[in-house]
Amino acid sequence: MTKNKYPEIRKPRGYWNNWDNLKSELEKIIKKNNGELPSTIKLCQLGRSDLVHASKKHGGMSKVRQILNCNYLRKEKGYYKDYKIVKKVLKEIIDSLGRFPSQTELRSLKQTGLTAGIVRYHNGLYEIAKKMGYESEAKPQSYWKDPQNFKKELEVIWQNHPELKRNIPSTWWLDKNNYSYLKSAIHSNYTGISQFRKNMGQESQSEYTRRFTLYKDKDKVKKAIKEIWNNYPNTKGKLPSGNWMKNNGLNELCNAIDKYHGGPVSLRKELKLEYHKGQHKYKREALKDWDFFRIEIESIIKDNADLNGQFPRTSWLNRNGYYPIYNAIIKYHGGMSSAENKYANSTQLLESLLENYING
Repeated sequence: MTKNKYPEIRKPRGYWNNWDNLKSELEKIIKKNNGELPSTIKLCQLGRSDLVHASKKHGGMSKVRQILNCNYLRKEKGYYKDYKIVKKVLKEIIDSLGRFPSQTELRSLKQTGLTAGIVRYHNGLYEIAKKMGYESEAKPQSYWKDPQNFKKELEVIWQNHPELKRNIPSTWWLDKNNYSYLKSAIHSNYTGISQFRKNMGQESQSEYTRRFTLYKDKDKVKKAIKEIWNNYPNTKGKLPSGNWMKNNGLNELCNAIDKYHGGPVSLRKELKLEYHKGQHKYKREALKDWDFFRIEIESIIKDNADLNGQFPRTSWLNRNGYYPIYNAIIKYHGGMSSAENKYANSTQLLESLLENYING
């Protein structure tokens, strides 16, 4: 893990609205960094994510670099064709995470350009990991040549998301639920999601349209809402948000409510239903603190019997609206495996201390 050379110090409200304050802080870092402004990810590793957020008040990091006349304003076309550059950027990320990153983690770190370059010039993340001597969760391109492997991946998704009812989700849903690797594989091997559905023996877009138009009938909408209550008891008496419906594979219901029934707000009012937000909120950066994070995980495990006392999986967190917890795992706690191991170790330590205390 990279040591925080430039510790983040909380500033008074409105401090970063003043350009001179941001400029002064950045110039200190540039001076210590041999005249260069570190990358966004490097600033976060150095404990200065506050400067990254502050830059948004002044046009973003690209604009700030331009004003300060710093390097790396924009990557030239083919920038990531150079393996040495790819290796250097990945090494920084590996040092931060403690392991080779997944495609989802690269995406969460805003490294879409790097990901695209790896696919375009280096045959994908799997090959790069292999070349650098690491193991990767990514699949080699040859893996996707076999349609049976697509079916295997779909089976995993359906198992984790029973609400899909074994239907192939949209590319939007795949992206939102951290299955972007499958979306990329579909577009690389098929002309699009419609052809993929057809090849997998599933319904076409016209069938989606048929189901969508069924919800013109308000009674069918009411019936669908009752099905939601049966499948998700915590939503009973409420109408979830549009994003919640989409995240749970109910795109056609969400879109039909928007088009035919005045949207969720209007329908809630008409049917006298409450609002189910479906996302758990936390104070900004509260989950950065390990002790606070650990207590939240303990509460989640205790309050959800379906977890059987186990650390929650990525799919479970997203399905149940714990997006901030998942994001904190990636951003602050080294990824899923690292957070799970650290949680297990801290739990064992607490149990050991308690046992020693009881036994004198």
